[in-house]
Amino acid sequence: MKKMLLWIIPLVVIVILIIIFKPFKEFFIERNKEPLPKEYAAIQPIDEQYASPDFKVSLLYTVQVSGAASPNPIRIFPSVNHQLIVYCDAQKDEDTKADYQYYKFNEKGIVADSLYIKYDGYWAEFIDDFIMYTKEEGEYYTTWPSNGDITKKIIHAVNADFHLSEKEMNELISEAISDSRYYFYKFYVVQGTYIRKFFWYKDEKWRVLYQKVSAYDDVPDELSAGRYRKIVFSSGESDPYLPDNVELLYYYPEEKMNYAHIIGGGQGGFKVYNWRGKGFFRTHVAGKKLDFRVDKLATEKERFDNYKLRLYTVSERNSSADNFRPAFYHSAYGYSFYSPVRDKIYLITKK
Repeated sequence: MKKMLLWIIPLVVIVILIIIFKPFKEFFIERNKEPLPKEYAAIQPIDEQYASPDFKVSLLYTVQVSGAASPNPIRIFPSVNHQLIVYCDAQKDEDTKADYQYYKFNEKGIVADSLYIKYDGYWAEFIDDFIMYTKEEGEYYTTWPSNGDITKKIIHAVNADFHLSEKEMNELISEAISDSRYYFYKFYVVQGTYIRKFFWYKDEKWRVLYQKVSAYDDVPDELSAGRYRKIVFSSGESDPYLPDNVELLYYYPEEKMNYAHIIGGGQGGFKVYNWRGKGFFRTHVAGKKLDFRVDKLATEKERFDNYKLRLYTVSERNSSADNFRPAFYHSAYGYSFYSPVRDKIYLITKK
């Protein structure tokens, strides 16, 4: 009995000291005893099981996300023929880390075509009817966006043997910029030589001018091929604020607990003691109301941003909170995309 007391007494003392010096709320979760209002009980999360007489919800694509390397692994941009193109990082392993999967959506929200681009040294750039494939040595294009054709087509080379004078090249570029439908630059280092390529489209023909230059230079945005493609939606939108096209109908607190905010950049973080519960939201798809629920949601308001509502998801007590943004892209054709996290995107269509 004495031996038992010898180890029980110190243990009790340790527990008492922990309780004294550690906040009481660290050990317990406060529960909300008020019932959920009946008008919100039937509202569902947006996933493949979402049941509605008006809408069909499909999980369009799930990507593999590897840390900060893919902050926005799913993106959408408008294309020709009233299409939207969804493109996704296709990484599954080291061999596929630079591959992309593309989906072409027509006006009815149906996948009209898809294209998997495996990286083989070429960089793919979408410019309206064309995909331009460029690299240090060699280039070609296809017309997949407009007609589904993936046949490699020739880009006619100018000055491939570098025989033109600087004056001749400048005159050619000036003329091309003034009366060409598209033009852009690319810089490369080829066997220690700095090469600038000027691409332009005129008289239904793509051409490329080769130039030797004295130093490598980055292409400014206004002269890049990327300026012809406008991203209208991305997964993994990181700010925790409510989008303009979404309304918070009601927040139901369920349990009050500790969770953490990780600041990053070597600044550590801080803890919050706050409610976690269910959020009930509304958006509109094709002119009709779409209500949905988000679980394990925490809301915060602080002076630093004028008490603007911020949203977080908290997986469990004492875990790190994740920024949450219920992000939608409502197309002009009556279907929508939804991405609550950066590795998934849902398609919502009318029934």
